[in-house]
Amino acid sequence: MTEPAHTDSETRGGRRRGCSDAFSVTEDQLERMIAVIRRRPEDCVIEPVYEQRLAACRNCTSLIENHTCRHCGCIVQVRALQKGKSCPLPGGSRWTS
Repeated sequence: MTEPAHTDSETRGGRRRGCSDAFSVTEDQLERMIAVIRRRPEDCVIEPVYEQRLAACRNCTSLIENHTCRHCGCIVQVRALQKGKSCPLPGGSRWTS
């Protein structure tokens, strides 16, 4: 299933509309989110694919605060782990798998 792309009019200062400028994800929160997803390994990509996806996100100018995608508002460390997800970059995915 493809997720809808969001236009610039839906963002404010690089953040999804409705998100506080002070929004932050702690390392502990991030680890807990990832642990929940990893409970269903059949829904997760293999580790090399996960690392490739994360590397692409880390090198993307649309990455906010080292964890949030400007285009969909997701936490990239969570999205990149999921088999059914793709990179939401308008014009084409940065993920090769």
